[in-house]
Amino acid sequence: MQLDPRRLALLLAVHRAGGVLAAAQVLHLTPSAVSQQMARLEAEVGRPLLDRRPTGARLADAGRVLADAAARIEIELTETRRSLAALMDDVHGTVTVGALASVVRSVLLPLVPELADEHPDLELRVVQAEGTDGDRQLRRGEIDLLVLEA
Repeated sequence: MQLDPRRLALLLAVHRAGGVLAAAQVLHLTPSAVSQQMARLEAEVGRPLLDRRPTGARLADAGRVLADAAARIEIELTETRRSLAALMDDVHGTVTVGALASVVRSVLLPLVPELADEHPDLELRVVQAEGTDGDRQLRRGEIDLLVLEA
């Protein structure tokens, strides 16, 4: 069985968003494109992956197995990117950090001058990001780091 890892990422998006329509919106794709890719993935696996209902799509047993694998792959790729970035000698580029407004004011903004002195080629963007919206922004790559407060 040959699996396309890009389709696994789409399946994970369908699971996280709660359905094909919601995943299409998050991924900036048409619902038809997401449905077609899910149908192809189901053909590759030879089993239904989604339990389609009027209220959205839920994962079938095979879909849960693949979504769990996709989540592990996502974590592994993130760790690999971090490891590769650590091999670089200089720190440069833009990092976008999201947090609650109170954390932005009390923790992050006071750090900006110190980071600018230590890493002049690093541009730090601090944005307000809260709750599940912050989680979505992180998954979509709109922010690089989400600071949570407990």
